[in-house]
Amino acid sequence: MITGLAYVAASIGISILLMLANREAHESGDNIDYFRYPKVIQIVVLVGVFIWLAIGVAAPFLAKPGIDGPLAVKIISAIFMCASIGNLIAYIYLRGFYFAVSREMIKWRRFSKVRVLSYSDISMISHRRLDKGREDLSIHSRGKVILVLASTLQDFEILKNLVIGNAKLHGVKIVL
Repeated sequence: MITGLAYVAASIGISILLMLANREAHESGDNIDYFRYPKVIQIVVLVGVFIWLAIGVAAPFLAKPGIDGPLAVKIISAIFMCASIGNLIAYIYLRGFYFAVSREMIKWRRFSKVRVLSYSDISMISHRRLDKGREDLSIHSRGKVILVLASTLQDFEILKNLVIGNAKLHGVKIVL
């Protein structure tokens, strides 16, 4: 019964988060559009850092003496601490990533590295529809995939149309 309720609560919570994430629009500036991961997703990942951290810190205090072995408690605590660190890395990535599109070039940042690529350097752009309504856009240069954009970015349809439209203007091969 509790497992079923937890499943329903998690499903409703995820649905609400996705609805909130869909309401965030991308930023438009002087001839350039910026696409990021939605703030609500970033906040959920950041909250996860503190939840995992709290569980990891609380585990030794919640252990029952004589029943839970000290090694098991340390292992469980370490697992939750590692989950907290993993969430923190994910938050840093989500917070720092952006993808910018203009008529002349595309630009993106991962962690602290900024890359700029003009459309003349792009050899091909491919679009794939994945399962469950997801899709991605792959940007190829010199025969290698250099970036894959997932449909979890803000306004992915607008992003996809901007990139493909600008690429067509520059004669880039498009595979849909």
